Amino acid sequence: MAKCYAFPVKLCQVSYRDIEGIRHQCEVQADSLFEAVAAAATVFRKTLWEGHPPGSGCEFTVRLAPESAQTYTVPLHQVEQFAKYGVAKGPKGILAKQKLREMLGITD
Repeated sequence: MAKCYAFPVKLCQVSYRDIEGIRHQCEVQADSLFEAVAAAATVFRKTLWEGHPPGSGCEFTVRLAPESAQTYTVPLHQVEQFAKYGVAKGPKGILAKQKLREMLGITD
């Protein structure tokens, strides 16, 4: 079962390696690890015209910048699965899940 770890809105450094091994990185503001991954996936998909945008099989590395040395590895498919089928607790959780769905372009 996926767990969407929440934290106060933070600036996050998010990166992934494409199929050619090239590392791409961006900074996003997010209030959960899953939101950071979804926001970064959106940025990469919009800005990598000639590169390889992230697909479901990509793993993202998230670092809460700049104060933390702790990094988290989150597979994009886990975020997508949570956005599609995950259980959201309460109205805040429902809104957060809906935001993930919108960011990832998931429709029913």
